[in-house]
Amino acid sequence: MVINVLAQDGVFKGKELLETLTRLGMTHGDMNIFHSSAGNQSAFSLANAFEPGTFDQAAMASNDFETRGVTLFMSVHKLQDPLRVFDAMLATAEALAQDLAGEVLDDTRSVMTPQTVAHYQQSILEFEFKHSRLS
Repeated sequence: MVINVLAQDGVFKGKELLETLTRLGMTHGDMNIFHSSAGNQSAFSLANAFEPGTFDQAAMASNDFETRGVTLFMSVHKLQDPLRVFDAMLATAEALAQDLAGEVLDDTRSVMTPQTVAHYQQSILEFEFKHSRLS
């Protein structure tokens, strides 16, 4: 599952992005991207939507960094409660968009509509149902 948040007018400044991500409970870590944890495992991650895809935390803190967008993603098959994680990831994307004047987009970078959200949620439920029958 993928959600994009792109800047509406220009770029996200590093320091503002870092402060918002920290406030939202995201931590910089593995692969130089940000992660949201559920217990001791990563629930979802956030990468730079543009090359190089990573974040230099020192450059962000000194405001020597900017990007036009970020990508949030999760692996449904690796999670205990993927629907809850998806809802948390969507809430994070919406908070980023609100705080940083961004726009929440789907995996094709089209506007994230309520129908798109419902489709994502249905896909997760179908995945869980299919795999619960195989167990």
